[in-house]
Amino acid sequence: MRISRIFTAFTTAVLLLFCSCKIPADTFPTVHAEEVSDSIELPEWVPQSDHAAYQFFTLHGGTYIQDNLLCVTFCKSCSPNDSIPKAEYIVSVTEGVMKKVFHEQYRISSNMDIEIFVYKPVSAGSFKTSLTSPSADTLTDFDGNIYIPSYDFFVDDMLNITETDLYAKLPDCITEFEEFYKEHDTVSVIDDKIVFCLPNPTNMFSKWQEGYCSENIRQTAKWSCSKKTEFAGFFGGPRSMADIAVYEAVSEGPVYVRWDVVDIYHPDDIYYGFAAAYQDTSFKTPALSKGDARIKITDYETGEPVIIDEDTDFSINRKTSVINKSTLISPISSNPCVIPDLCKPVKGFQSDESEKGTIPLIADALDFNLVIPDEYEIPKDEFGVEQKNAYMTITVVNGEAYDIEYRIAAKLSGDVNGDSEFNTADLVTLQKWLLGKSDTVLKNWKAADYCNDNVIDSFDLCLMRKALIIAQQEPPITLFVLDQSRTYNTEKGVEERRIITCLENTDFEEKEDILSLTQKISDNIDKYENMKLKQLDFSIADYGEDVLYLVYRKPDQEPDRMVICTYGESCSWLDDKDVQELVILLIENGYFAAESDTLAYKEAQ
Repeated sequence: MRISRIFTAFTTAVLLLFCSCKIPADTFPTVHAEEVSDSIELPEWVPQSDHAAYQFFTLHGGTYIQDNLLCVTFCKSCSPNDSIPKAEYIVSVTEGVMKKVFHEQYRISSNMDIEIFVYKPVSAGSFKTSLTSPSADTLTDFDGNIYIPSYDFFVDDMLNITETDLYAKLPDCITEFEEFYKEHDTVSVIDDKIVFCLPNPTNMFSKWQEGYCSENIRQTAKWSCSKKTEFAGFFGGPRSMADIAVYEAVSEGPVYVRWDVVDIYHPDDIYYGFAAAYQDTSFKTPALSKGDARIKITDYETGEPVIIDEDTDFSINRKTSVINKSTLISPISSNPCVIPDLCKPVKGFQSDESEKGTIPLIADALDFNLVIPDEYEIPKDEFGVEQKNAYMTITVVNGEAYDIEYRIAAKLSGDVNGDSEFNTADLVTLQKWLLGKSDTVLKNWKAADYCNDNVIDSFDLCLMRKALIIAQQEPPITLFVLDQSRTYNTEKGVEERRIITCLENTDFEEKEDILSLTQKISDNIDKYENMKLKQLDFSIADYGEDVLYLVYRKPDQEPDRMVICTYGESCSWLDDKDVQELVILLIENGYFAAESDTLAYKEAQ
């Protein structure tokens, strides 16, 4: 009997073990074993799978209250493999006010989990649940944003639940962000805090960047509400930006904080900005009234304010339908200068069409412009093209007023004697004038104001001498410009990215063959100006196209450029032996195309 019983028990255990391997995992209850006694019949909205948890967080964010139940979700990073230590997190709650009735953790991607808790109120009082890490003072997401996984609630005598923390009024998921942004726009004041909604920038290959923050204000939190990419990294894959930045006052005084949309590759290039500006830390009195525009004029090179007095002829004019005609709005007698009612109040540049206002984002969108005196000009690049983006930046203040900065360049020709040339005679004239020679006159004194302070003194003389030395030197010239164009698949579709690379004379110091051929072609540039590109019978497997320009200068003229070769989806070059030999040399030396493609070009020659 004893042997029979042992055999029967052993057989039963083996069968149970064998059968357990055949039972699908989802037939087991999702509630943890230690919580079964506290479990209740859960409503359908409580997530019961990885995908459901992902959708739930996208729709509701960190907290959700329904059916007199509280659902709290925490996003947690995790190790993608066993070789990397898993991050440690601790969930703490206030005891006695609520009872936990459900708890489950779901894998959303290779490096992120969502942990879900459901609570039922049992008594009146305050309730708090938070996620902390023993190894860090603060938690951040993969974008470096400060993540505040702490939620506060209040349960009244009727056991009704109310969220009482910051997230109760601010969004923490994409659905809530879109609703909040539609109502509050980019800048708003919620209780005693300034809130920035930072949606996806409208400019391609741009990003948000904190431009300025006064010392009496500090950023207390910044988190992402962006729609997460399931199964591709919780913060991975293409996604639209939807961030929240929160600021609070730390001391008395005027408050100013600004966020700018800047170029990804050149963060100093500002497209437009949004600012919060108030007279004091109560955030009750805006620094600018509705519709006002504060005009600031700065030197393009130094960034210092241009000195303006009653003799300086700056003004803001209204554009008219007649070409090159405008009407005076207001002269600018100080710097900065506030012009009342220059702009209309607006709702937001990403609102519905019916609600769109007239937020001026670039100079062409404005119906007014800055008129500058003859001794100044709009900055230009090396090819003489006006730099509109570098010339003007518009910041929308509190959603209803404007900070407009114009950056201009002084025409420091050095021609103080008025003979239309800058040479040693101008230096001698300025020196005599500073020594008080009675027969010396400065016909154009502003041409020598190198310090940009409306004062001509010995400092300007020193800078003028340096400028003359530079002017008498042979100016360096860019030999080649490589315009690289690539296409990328994004959630908005196929987008183009361009990178401009300039190759200077100094890059070819030990490449006499390249320099000599370049000089030969430049000396005979008239031969090539009207020459058409010859299409080659091959293309390079690529996802874009590169264009190689030769930069040349004719006597007494600004530099110009000419296409000598294209490479990528289509390949072509000028039908000339010297040009083709030059292109092959550039490829062989790694300046253009891939070195492995040299043979194809040689065979096409």
